[in-house]
Amino acid sequence: MCTRCCFRNMRISNENNTYWVNLERVNFSMEYPSVCVDVTIMSAANLSFKNKEWIWIENHEVESFIEQLKKLDDTRKGEAVLRSMGPRDMELVIYSKDERGHLEILLKLYKDDREGYGFGHFNIEIGFEIDAGSIGQIIQNFRELIDYEQ
Repeated sequence: MCTRCCFRNMRISNENNTYWVNLERVNFSMEYPSVCVDVTIMSAANLSFKNKEWIWIENHEVESFIEQLKKLDDTRKGEAVLRSMGPRDMELVIYSKDERGHLEILLKLYKDDREGYGFGHFNIEIGFEIDAGSIGQIIQNFRELIDYEQ
């Protein structure tokens, strides 16, 4: 189970800060090859969503995502995909939306309460354009997410 610890929020937003996704590391241990995050979404219409369930991501998935982001930053083509350990809990995609190198982010969150614990069912997707110049900072933030010294 996750327990809260100190870590600054990682925020990915559009240029106007009218849409953003916030990932906060809530815990990880050197004993586990994974990190636990809390996800919050905010939109221009002041609509927000805070996931009630923490999401686990394997460290090697974050490392692979960082490598994909580096390639995306160099070429401005393709996509970088990060998936949670739970088979459908979360998918985060940063991709090139056109030949000019404009980038978008797409976050998908899923929850299906098959056992009747009261979690309910939801399928939320949010996507928006991001500044291509922000990839370097996003890479740094994901490095810090799995840095044991942070």
